[in-house]
Amino acid sequence: MTEQFVNIEPHPRILTVLGDIEFSPLQCLSELVDNAFDEFLSSPAVDGERPTVNVNLPGKEGNARTAEVWVTDNGRGMDLPTLNNAVRAGWSGNARYGALGLYGMGFNIATARLGRLTTIRTTRAGDPSWTVLDLDLDALVKGGSYNVPARQEPKASPEEHGTQIIIKNLKTDQWQELVRRGDKLREQLGDVYSYLLRERGFLITVNGKKTQPRLPCVWDASRTVTRKGNTIPAVIEFDERLLPAMACFNCGWWSPSGADKCDDCESTNIQERERRIWGWVGIQRYHHANDYGLDFLRNGRKILTRDKKLFSWEDPDGIEGPDLEYPIDSIRGGKGRIVGEIHCDHVPVYYTKTRFIEESPEWIKLVRTIRGTVPMKEKKAQQLYRRTNDSYLGRLYTGFRRDDAGLNYLLPGAGGKVLFDKAIEWAEKFRKGDPDYQTDEKWYEAAYLNDHPVTVDPGDVDADPFAAMGLGQGPTAAPTSVSPSPAPATPIPAAKTLDDRLADYRAAGSQVVDLSGEYEVKGHGSVSLTVWAVKGVVLADQKGTNVPLFAHLRKAPDVEIFVDITHSLFTEYGVDFRDMAMVELAEWIRVARGATKPLSTVLMDLKSRATDQKVTAEALTGRATRLLDRVKDAMQREIKGGAPTGYWDMLQESEKVRAQQRFVVEGGNGGWESAIEAGDFVPFLPPNAVVRLLELRPDAFLDGKVFHRPYANLTDQESRALVLTRLTGLVSDLAVMAEHQPKLDLDELARIRLSCLLVERDLADTE
Repeated sequence: MTEQFVNIEPHPRILTVLGDIEFSPLQCLSELVDNAFDEFLSSPAVDGERPTVNVNLPGKEGNARTAEVWVTDNGRGMDLPTLNNAVRAGWSGNARYGALGLYGMGFNIATARLGRLTTIRTTRAGDPSWTVLDLDLDALVKGGSYNVPARQEPKASPEEHGTQIIIKNLKTDQWQELVRRGDKLREQLGDVYSYLLRERGFLITVNGKKTQPRLPCVWDASRTVTRKGNTIPAVIEFDERLLPAMACFNCGWWSPSGADKCDDCESTNIQERERRIWGWVGIQRYHHANDYGLDFLRNGRKILTRDKKLFSWEDPDGIEGPDLEYPIDSIRGGKGRIVGEIHCDHVPVYYTKTRFIEESPEWIKLVRTIRGTVPMKEKKAQQLYRRTNDSYLGRLYTGFRRDDAGLNYLLPGAGGKVLFDKAIEWAEKFRKGDPDYQTDEKWYEAAYLNDHPVTVDPGDVDADPFAAMGLGQGPTAAPTSVSPSPAPATPIPAAKTLDDRLADYRAAGSQVVDLSGEYEVKGHGSVSLTVWAVKGVVLADQKGTNVPLFAHLRKAPDVEIFVDITHSLFTEYGVDFRDMAMVELAEWIRVARGATKPLSTVLMDLKSRATDQKVTAEALTGRATRLLDRVKDAMQREIKGGAPTGYWDMLQESEKVRAQQRFVVEGGNGGWESAIEAGDFVPFLPPNAVVRLLELRPDAFLDGKVFHRPYANLTDQESRALVLTRLTGLVSDLAVMAEHQPKLDLDELARIRLSCLLVERDLADTE
């Protein structure tokens, strides 16, 4: 019987079908950029030229049929056989491992998705001409043949080299997206290829403008925090070298080292290759709802960008569903700052290059390496596995999961309030390349000043009866600065010029970071404000008149405001120098900009911009709750080391009932009786119970244990009573706010804010 065959060669229509695959304009351009970058990665630059890809997008004029997309590179170029293979659907001359591997199917999908006619021009240095190929999808379908003629075009110089891809007859939806999103696409390409742009010196231009790599805005690796005696850096680097294995270049399967053929497809086209997981995880200098997470790279190109999968714990036994672990303690609700760059060249990806194959053993191993197998929540990890998560991501989580202002969590703040918006504003300047914001110094200074605030001097401490009793400052005294006491004010010599005096003021002052920044008044433009809190000199304005504060235009639109915070206006009459600085700015804008609005309207415009200065019930409720949680964490340590059931017995029955209810609702670990015996009931105590324990056992929580205030060494009972009354009064304010969220007027809210500030200042180092 004669053997028969069936011809399964695909119809040319398959190329048009590829164009229906859902590829975004960014994916299409990335596929074409990858072709050039594979060439750059596999061979040295020609004549030392910088490896460059130029992307030219259509302008706003014209229409989809006349518009074009150009992607050109200065690589070595191709000969005719290589070009022939490069445009064959499903073929790739690149290895599955060690290259981006995007010619073949990826090339055909990208070009067919954008338009219906693609011209490829390529030449090598020394070739007499360009080799040109036209892929006309309509003509291919109509003719029913894959045979495409190649032609030769003259070169301007024999030394020309590279490849040009020109896509024409664009699809209407793609043309509209390319026109509308040109600048955004440049930014996105700088993100996807940021590693290759910054580390390998590759260059991408979009419409003639250089694409900037998206640099990580993270804290310096030298910045650290301490948790339970362990130092945790803000950036953790790692390099995990796995055992090498045999990689199949046909199917991508990994076989044990030493195998002579692929375990899956039995191909002998296998090669032993390195397997390595390396990179870093760290803490961003700002919080964001979306702009955080981990980048996963394959051969220098991002596959996953700011991915958040590893922030959830998945039960390996499948009993519990995914448990989101970060961010759950964020003040802003769902905003995070853990980031990272993880290189995993050996982990397989889908052909769309939008995700890794998460079922593969390689991906599973990567997840275990970066975040471990146990929960990052310490209590849950102890309950289920009797150990903590000390993975790379677990250490960062332990060190930085909370959002408390100051150096303890590396967060810029003012008066105990995190400067979320200010941190983002500074990050934008970092992204724009402002040299003053490339290091983390601005953020660090703001975190430091939160812990060591610039404040009005309270005057003679000896005159304070509380200070004379060894109890610190009285209840009406303002917080003191840790800086040395200023020298007595001396008049400024008349001979000094204004510039000389301004230099003196800056030298004697500290920037008030929570006020400094960009401000705008509708209809009158914007100003860039810097506020200086000055001590030790007498301020004189431009006319030489002594004043408590004044505004000065340094260089449009930069305005400086100098405030003598030792002036009697602030030290004797209780005027808030921050508010006066805003009033001074409002008046300066009215005069200098010719504003016709009332002063109060201008001031409101400015205040609406300074979101970090708000004093609202919602903000203070959250702050009070977080502070009470810190108090309870510290109290629990002392209670667990003492007699936990004794402290439990001090509580009223109603407080015990509420603690047990919270334990049940919030999923406390273990049994309730065990929690009481171990002292693990403390985190579930209602706020008023915290005050009760302080009142009943002050010796257990003062003297640097939970609070700095002295107690045990005071022999005078009246002094002891004063210390305790002052402290419990402040904590009671927090308890009322956290428990009842009362509707308060502005004066009462200001009192709660001051109570929060004083409690936070008095807390001992609970870590």
